[in-house]
Amino acid sequence: MKIYAISLVKNEEDIIEKNLPQLPNGAIKIYVFDNGSTDKTWEIVNRLKSAEIIPYKCSDVPYRDALRQEVFEYFRHELTDGDWVCFKMDADKFYIDDPRDFLGSLKPWISMVFGANIEYQFTKDNIYDTQFEFDNFKYALIPSCEQRFIKYRKKLVWNVGDSIPLHPGIATKKFIKFAHYQFRNREQITRRLNTGK
Repeated sequence: MKIYAISLVKNEEDIIEKNLPQLPNGAIKIYVFDNGSTDKTWEIVNRLKSAEIIPYKCSDVPYRDALRQEVFEYFRHELTDGDWVCFKMDADKFYIDDPRDFLGSLKPWISMVFGANIEYQFTKDNIYDTQFEFDNFKYALIPSCEQRFIKYRKKLVWNVGDSIPLHPGIATKKFIKFAHYQFRNREQITRRLNTGK
């Protein structure tokens, strides 16, 4: 089983170096699209470049889920039926369940997986932190989910402008769990509020 991942990033210099090497565990390739970072994110992505981590493009375009379709079309020639695509993975999300084990346990007719979001919150204890550290955050289970993985098939259609492929198939009732660190330190929060990302 092969796993490919699409990562959209912007201004994630404080976390990207921890995120990409684990994104997801067992991924054969991770394609990174930077949509206009003004910090060192793209520089770090290029420093991490390897056979598994592929800097796809840096382009200052407005964020939208449909940007993932462009990346998918770029590498879909590498996919074979039955491969898994993590089509929505962000730099501030970390898998709790190992994707290789989770996907390997599914019935063969399953072709869509949703993720369960465990939100880690910035607290007053973090106010003077300048570096991101996992242990400094408190978590809360947020009742939200979103599509994370889709099983590839040759006839899969993902139209330009769409946020996910058409007719993704049957979803499993199980949710793959991930931790979300949206707000991490004062500088990162200020930049996110000022730029929208």
